[in-house]
Amino acid sequence: MNLILTDFDGTLTTRDSFLEFVGHNQGRHQMIFGLLRLAIPIAALKMGYDHQEHVKEKFLSLFYKGLSKKYLAQLGESFCEERLPSIIRESLLSQLLKFENEGDKIVVVSASMDFWLTPYCKKMGWDLICTQTDYTNGLFSGKFASPNCNGKEKAKRIKEEYDLKKYDKIIAYGNSKGDQAMFDLADEFYWI
Repeated sequence: MNLILTDFDGTLTTRDSFLEFVGHNQGRHQMIFGLLRLAIPIAALKMGYDHQEHVKEKFLSLFYKGLSKKYLAQLGESFCEERLPSIIRESLLSQLLKFENEGDKIVVVSASMDFWLTPYCKKMGWDLICTQTDYTNGLFSGKFASPNCNGKEKAKRIKEEYDLKKYDKIIAYGNSKGDQAMFDLADEFYWI
C-alpha cells in the first residue's frame, strides 16, 4: 500500500480555499473590507515583520470569532456542497481516485482550516491533517488549537500520524515552498 499525500490549496484546488470560503459565506464585499482592515498586518507579513499564522488568525477572528462550532461546521458543509466543487482540480482528483481504487491511503495535508476541510475529506473518505481551530465553551476563540500546518509542521504532523516505514511508497503533491518538508518525506513528489 502506498501513502499519497496532497496539499489542498493551489494543488487539489485551482484557487485558495481560505479566501473562497470567506467570500462564499461573507460575500466578496465583506471579504475585501476585511482585507482592507488588515492591510497593515498583511503588509508587515509581506515585508517579513509578522508571521503568516498570526495574520491568518486575525483574519479568521475578524469574521468568525465567537461563532459556535456547530455553526462553523454548517458553513463548512455549505461551502463544500455549493462552492468547493467548482475549484477542485479535476485532473489531480482523478489521479487520487485511481490511487484510492488501488487500495492506497489518501491524506490531505493543508494549512487550511478544519471546519471546511473536514466535511470534504469525510465525504471523500480520506484522512486529513490540517490547521485546527480552538473553541472555548463551544465558541471559536479566534485562535488555532494547533500550529499552522505549513512547512516543517506538515512533515512533523505526518510523522506523528503515520508509520512511514509500513508503506511501499510515499507520493506527495504540492505547489509551494510550504510543501517542501512534506516532499522530503516522499519517494516521489510532484509540483502542481
